[in-house]
Amino acid sequence: MYFVQRRITMDGIKKTQQGTLKVSEDVIETIIRLAVKDTEGVASLQAPAVDIKKMIFSKYEKSDAIKVKLAGDSVQIDVSVAAKYGYKISALGESLQERIKNDVQSMTGVMVSRINVTVANLVFETAEENK
Repeated sequence: MYFVQRRITMDGIKKTQQGTLKVSEDVIETIIRLAVKDTEGVASLQAPAVDIKKMIFSKYEKSDAIKVKLAGDSVQIDVSVAAKYGYKISALGESLQERIKNDVQSMTGVMVSRINVTVANLVFETAEENK
């Protein structure tokens, strides 16, 4: 019996018998975007509030609602969202964490070590959106 050993090393690189497979942070970010979109109670991605000095004097991008950091054989994720009014925010955050973890690990093989979810805004539905 022959076993192929697979393991993720630094920076999301999987070494196999055939060679290596690198999972980029952009791929992980796309998986997170889809998980956010498919999570009930989440209105959208929402960049966290930032100090005005940081915006002026650094390379801060206003749309930066997802941060992915590959470290060793795992990934750390920060995601900031807007929640729909009427949903329990703590349950929504836990549901989003679980969905992101499952999706990233199953699609990439990279272990998720930490997911920080920030609910940066609350969105109210208007009468027109209910029609």
